Amino acid sequence: EVEVISELFGHIQMLTAIADENSSAVGEANNSVSLYVEQITELSHQISVFSSLIDGFKQSLNMYHT
Repeated sequence: EVEVISELFGHIQMLTAIADENSSAVGEANNSVSLYVEQITELSHQISVFSSLIDGFKQSLNMYHT
């Protein structure tokens, strides 16, 4: 009976270690996703600024063209 309890305890410890590793992996994945979202947001902002510059350039060309 002691051996069975000891073996069961070993399995529980192993599952606890696996859960800890999974928790760490999920935390790292969440950090990566947050970083990607920030980068995509910044890229969207830069695209918006670039689009505004293009529109201004088009207006300037139209002024000189007409």
